[in-house]
Amino acid sequence: MTVAYSDKYNFWTSKYSFEPTCYASVDNHFLSCKDGVYRHDIGKKRNEFYDETFPSEIVVASNENPSTIKFYNSISLETNRNEFTAEVFTNEEYDGVEAQEGSFVGFESREGFQYADMPRSTKNSSGNVFPLPSPLQFIDGGLISGDNSQSKNFKLPSVPVDIGIPFSQGEVYRVYQILNGSLVNPAQAEDENEVGLEVYATEVKGDIIILKFLTPDTETLNLFANTVAAEEDGGTFYGYDLVILSPAQMDGDQMRGPYAKIKLSIDGEAANKPFEFHALNVEYEFSRLDKGLTEKS
Repeated sequence: MTVAYSDKYNFWTSKYSFEPTCYASVDNHFLSCKDGVYRHDIGKKRNEFYDETFPSEIVVASNENPSTIKFYNSISLETNRNEFTAEVFTNEEYDGVEAQEGSFVGFESREGFQYADMPRSTKNSSGNVFPLPSPLQFIDGGLISGDNSQSKNFKLPSVPVDIGIPFSQGEVYRVYQILNGSLVNPAQAEDENEVGLEVYATEVKGDIIILKFLTPDTETLNLFANTVAAEEDGGTFYGYDLVILSPAQMDGDQMRGPYAKIKLSIDGEAANKPFEFHALNVEYEFSRLDKGLTEKS
């Protein structure tokens, strides 16, 4: 690791990604050695060292009221650039389900500042897990081959639209079976394969949703139909402990915790250009379960 210290301000100022073997000051020039001698601060491109471009990264912690659990809603940057990517972490010190993380790319420019919604957690989320309604009605009576996969079409039962599954036509989701408290591939439950069956909605009209299940081969599809779904009444399948996972980036849990660690980075050609960065702002609200809510309401 390379770190920089300021004699003028008397503190450590930054970390750098490059790692030379030694440094030297020659005739007021800053030199370093790594597979040869390299002179710093003469190139036209920023963040380029030893002919390699490195990203600019800023890591901060939003820890106001550190003893209070907060829901994090949005983030804004006081900077002239919107090419930043962001990673957000909460409760990193926990080993259980409390730990969260999420990420997003790009900000929206408004009046010279950059804005974005706080990402949904892609780690330990349960908000994107929905029970699959039963029974499922078998539609087409046979297998359909195409795109190197096998499929069967099913129709969800006529249930209210607000069953909670955020189906969008053409969006790909995954179906899992709950087995011993874990999510497993319903077609390969004995192997506890972590990758669920792919499913997507081919038609969404009112309370009727047509689903297409995709599997790698006919044998796997039949295994799913025979072991997880019981055929009754000439074409109705009843699912057992089946859940559907929508993308956690869209429907995952809201980021929450006593703090949020935020890592911003700007990479590629964007990292070669100068930019100004004045402040990072986080908008949050207090958890309703927080013991100090009455004092802060």
